[in-house]
Amino acid sequence: MTHFAVVDAAQNPDSYKDESGNDITHIYSYNKVMSIADRQSICEILNRTQWRVLAWYFGPDDTRKSGLLHFEYVTRIPMQSTGNEKFSAFIYIKDQQAAKKIK
Repeated sequence: MTHFAVVDAAQNPDSYKDESGNDITHIYSYNKVMSIADRQSICEILNRTQWRVLAWYFGPDDTRKSGLLHFEYVTRIPMQSTGNEKFSAFIYIKDQQAAKKIK
């Protein structure tokens, strides 16, 4: 069954698990205004999970600097806030070959 949940991923490591205790596979993070420390905390947790798709607001270089491992950049998509601000969301997938090595 597919469902969506709104969680504060920077505050609770269990927020990366569904109600059955399985890793959440598709993650959207509005991290545009997060601190570096929050992004690093999220990356630490993601590195321990089997996520598949990640969408957030930092490019590959900043994502790598935040500490995320074993990911592949897919694309960048334009986004617009409820105001007139325009920015980009970056889409990543987990590098499944590298992920198998950390199991």
